[in-house]
Amino acid sequence: MRKPEISVIVPVFNCTKFLPEMIGGTLSQEYADFELLLIDDGSTDDSLAICNRYALQDERIRVIHQNNGGVSKARNRGLDEAQGKYIVFIDADDRIRPRYLLDLINAAHSPDNNAQNTLVLSDYQPFTETGLEKRTFPEPFSI
Repeated sequence: MRKPEISVIVPVFNCTKFLPEMIGGTLSQEYADFELLLIDDGSTDDSLAICNRYALQDERIRVIHQNNGGVSKARNRGLDEAQGKYIVFIDADDRIRPRYLLDLINAAHSPDNNAQNTLVLSDYQPFTETGLEKRTFPEPFSI
């Protein structure tokens, strides 16, 4: 099996309210060469069941369950399991734009970069239950 270009690592802990939108938004990316690692960190709600249900529908998803150890331990487990050339961290309550991964990979592949030593950073758009906060943010950039 061919390794994906990007490994998207998502720590998951008791976030049933946000998971479907985050997973759906990730799966609908314009750039499709990725794996989605959902690291269930000992959830006590239906988060693990939601992750497993989506994994049955899309082979790019891998669900890894571990005892609760916190977000850093979950991210580190994702790093251990990742097969992609690039790593992207997303939180379970995040929403991402349809071009998010494409914009990041384009920044990483910019002619100005040495792909071996590239860090791509992007800003974020905060939102609350009442909607998005008004704010402008820059395009992804690399260093």
